[in-house]
Amino acid sequence: MHICYLYGDPDKNIAAHQAFAKATRICNNKPCLWQSRGVFEASSHNIKDAIISFEKALKIDPLNIHTLIARANMNLERFHLESVEEDLNKADHIDNHNLYLLHLKGRLAFYQGQWQEAEQIWKSMLIINKQHVYALQSLGNMARERGHFESAQTYLNTALQQNPDNVAVCLEMAVLKRKWGEFFKKQNKSVNTLFDESMDLCKRAEQIEPTPQVIVALSALHRIMGNPQIAIDKLKKLLLVNPKNFQARHLSGLCFEDLNERSNMYKELKIILNHDKKSYLFRIFAYYALAYHAIKQNESEKALKYTIEVDRILRKINIPVHKKVNIFIEKYHLLKMLNKHHDASLIQKDIKMLDRDNAFVSALSE
Repeated sequence: MHICYLYGDPDKNIAAHQAFAKATRICNNKPCLWQSRGVFEASSHNIKDAIISFEKALKIDPLNIHTLIARANMNLERFHLESVEEDLNKADHIDNHNLYLLHLKGRLAFYQGQWQEAEQIWKSMLIINKQHVYALQSLGNMARERGHFESAQTYLNTALQQNPDNVAVCLEMAVLKRKWGEFFKKQNKSVNTLFDESMDLCKRAEQIEPTPQVIVALSALHRIMGNPQIAIDKLKKLLLVNPKNFQARHLSGLCFEDLNERSNMYKELKIILNHDKKSYLFRIFAYYALAYHAIKQNESEKALKYTIEVDRILRKINIPVHKKVNIFIEKYHLLKMLNKHHDASLIQKDIKMLDRDNAFVSALSE
């Protein structure tokens, strides 16, 4: 059975889900089919169905390294780092030379704040294959997250030279150019060239394959360049296909705020907060967006309550270190705006403890 789905067509996306369900009923003893369904459901944010599909595949074939890696990849994005480590250890006993396994080990180390270990793992992959796209992309992503923009560009240029039509690499370079531009913009430096390059890369990725990640990145760039309505129009189409894409939903809320459409902003952010309580990262983003908006409306007490909700979430989850640093930086800025200078100084100490090589500290003075 041939199964496919298109990001821009909600009917075909639903049809693909139904086709996978039918196929796994008919051939329920095929681990590769259950694994494929798990990957599809995870990419469609149907996490419950993805978990069931991976469990079915591993019940049939417990030593299927591809299923273990696919499930680890899904759980990495959900910040279930203990589950990721467990699956990667099992996979390691099956084939410790698998390059994608090494790649995920590097990502796990990065998420745990073991940046040197992650770098060593990915560079060891380049010794085996100096053009390995996953290693180059991951090294570029980590460098970008840590504010090392020139190093990131070097890695990603190498990856793009070897893989000019790779959507993920193209998108990573586009995000790098945008983030670099945003950094320069805060320093009142010229950013037009960087934003134009980011736009060209986004459009190139969109022509190759208009994935949800591409649409969100393109929309974020439109917003940064002062075109929130264009961003909203793109995000509406994406959310018709995948209403559970909370990254798109959060960005849509920010765009509505830019247009002073408060009711639509609240509507989008409340959808995130009222949905799955385990969508931790986007719940944090939603609370911080509401906190900033409350400060603009001179509602300091409400803003403070939103920051307390974020604290409650952070106590529940094992969030990746680099993301935690960025969340703390947002909280630092909010507390300063609320004149909570003592609390802000405590957060500053937490940031410096997490940020051992001072990759993020410059953001505190922005």
